[in-house]
Amino acid sequence: MSRTALLALFLMCPAHLFAQGLPSSSASVVRVTCRVGAQESVGTGFVWSRPNLIVTALHVVAGCTSLEVFSETLKAAAKAEVDRVLREGDLALIRVTGTFADAAGRELVPLKSGTAPNVKEEHLIVGYPRGVKTRQGDDIRFSLVDAQQPTLSDLFKSEAEFTRLVGNQGYPLYVSKIWRVSSTIQPGHSGAPILDKTGNVIGIGDGGLYGGASRINWAIPADYLQRLLTSNEQKPTQAPLHNAERAMFSADANTKDDLVDDAAGGEKLTRSWSATLGDMAGSADDEEAKDLEELFQTAKKDFDIDLRTAIIDIYEDDDTGASLAVPRGVALHLDAKTKLLEATAPSGRVAMYVQASADEGDRTMAAFAEVLDSVAAWQPDPDSEDEREEDGDYRHLEMSRVAKDGRGMETGQMFAGFTIDENSFLGTAVIATEYDKLTKEDLRALYLMMICVELSDYAKN
Repeated sequence: MSRTALLALFLMCPAHLFAQGLPSSSASVVRVTCRVGAQESVGTGFVWSRPNLIVTALHVVAGCTSLEVFSETLKAAAKAEVDRVLREGDLALIRVTGTFADAAGRELVPLKSGTAPNVKEEHLIVGYPRGVKTRQGDDIRFSLVDAQQPTLSDLFKSEAEFTRLVGNQGYPLYVSKIWRVSSTIQPGHSGAPILDKTGNVIGIGDGGLYGGASRINWAIPADYLQRLLTSNEQKPTQAPLHNAERAMFSADANTKDDLVDDAAGGEKLTRSWSATLGDMAGSADDEEAKDLEELFQTAKKDFDIDLRTAIIDIYEDDDTGASLAVPRGVALHLDAKTKLLEATAPSGRVAMYVQASADEGDRTMAAFAEVLDSVAAWQPDPDSEDEREEDGDYRHLEMSRVAKDGRGMETGQMFAGFTIDENSFLGTAVIATEYDKLTKEDLRALYLMMICVELSDYAKN
């Protein structure tokens, strides 16, 4: 396989920018915990209209036997109950049943609504992704769309596909108005306010396909909030269906699947969901679906490799918020000390390295580079120039390197990406060695790993 063909497969993760600090309005954001028997899930809410009223996503609280809200600002927790629901907007208004104030009697200040998002301006989602203990803010990017007011129907090829992927529990609706979000939002962001630069709410985090990794995510417009206050709709008595739990972002820490354990240190990653590439392509937007379709056809034509049925597993690191994609069937190793994930094809000739860190970005990047340098004596690729981008605290590098034998013949190649944003680091690399021995299965693994480094992303803790 030529270097040009390999390079054509390499799609780096886009920049994931974070806000410099949380605005004062974030003080009114709370953690919402829903309990059903022994299970619990965590979402986000924010004070609205009155100090004892909190807005969250309906799918976070539907079917709960008990609800609790916790405010870091007040350093207080309180019981709550569902007061009103709006199915079209997948919204719930919950009412605190007791006192919700700090030791001095101070209450939270209700947030206010803003106008529609401006795609050229910065916005911030504030909440509890992956059920983290500390409230955090992440930058949000909205997609440019043709429709003046997009709906969920714009994201799906048919209502049948919407039902298959999201569910038919009746919230949100196929015709529900949304704001399309192109950046990564995560489970736990359900009900989280999306704030404009003045601190007003312009949307509410709601859901996305495949845990957000396909970057087909959506928020509920703040326009629905006024309707929620006067709604008389019947409250759902059951939790969302299984596929809705996957499509809409409540953190379900007690329902995650298999673990990848490092025997020495006991560190772990948790598999949160799996899907075939064919299913992912079916739920992607037109441009992403076209790219995947071209990749499917190239792999089939050139190497008789079927990528549609390949299963991708998404693993989550609860400590850093990292979301790491790996192909099913490769050997996995997680270093207990550095939390470096290594995925290796059965032959050992194709490997993928991914490392995410929420702090000590420069130190982690240096350690990641040392790992890559230990694989081979890499040299600059004469057919590919490094690509660099710097903007304040943000730095990004993409590079291609080759390995040669004693006769100067190329025997391997590495594609790597390094991203530092403030103190956060994301590193990805795909390596192929022993060119003359690469098998069809090696090439299949190589294709899949190139796709997986695009899907890997992280949230700042």
